[in-house]
Amino acid sequence: MYLATVRHDGRLWGARVEGERTVLLDVPDAVAAWEAGGRGPERAEVGTATAHFARTSPTPQHIICVGLNYRSHLEQLGRTAPEFPTLFAKFASTLTGPRDTIVLPAESEQIQGEVELAIIVGRNLCRATADDAAQAIAGYTVANDLSMRDWQHRTGEALQGKVFDRTTPLGPWLVTPDEAGDARDLTLSFRVDGVEWQSGSTADMLFR
Repeated sequence: MYLATVRHDGRLWGARVEGERTVLLDVPDAVAAWEAGGRGPERAEVGTATAHFARTSPTPQHIICVGLNYRSHLEQLGRTAPEFPTLFAKFASTLTGPRDTIVLPAESEQIQGEVELAIIVGRNLCRATADDAAQAIAGYTVANDLSMRDWQHRTGEALQGKVFDRTTPLGPWLVTPDEAGDARDLTLSFRVDGVEWQSGSTADMLFR
């Protein structure tokens, strides 16, 4: 299924995307729509091309990011592969909708964007096995990670360059695992005004 969070009539709705039509369900967001199996009372219908897609997961408890996770990128940097995943965090305030306007921070003179695969976890997990974690994946979506590199590289910690408000578009759709498979060979690309700045594949990931 393709699910989404849509802003309509002043509130957020979970929705089921069916080609050119997006059906609003009586649930608050895409994760709740996943929990409901994409079904439930249908409240309205909007056109997919013009729908106001909000950030797919509006209020995540955690946003955990994996850096240095593409072999080709490590080669470009001339760095050896890390033994364990390199993690950093973002806050929910960094998220914005995939079609929302981003106001670039005046404080930064070195802003760069990267396309990322986002994994939406739909159930609480604690000390989970790999199989338990896989069963808890609601689906996948696209994130654009805008980084303020001059702030990021002030110290050895990436956090301060990664947490400016509304700099991480998330969405538009939550694609359930039955559609995306194990997400181990998906093509990702990043374009600005139609010009491709970045292209890669999840098959290049160091940690699957």
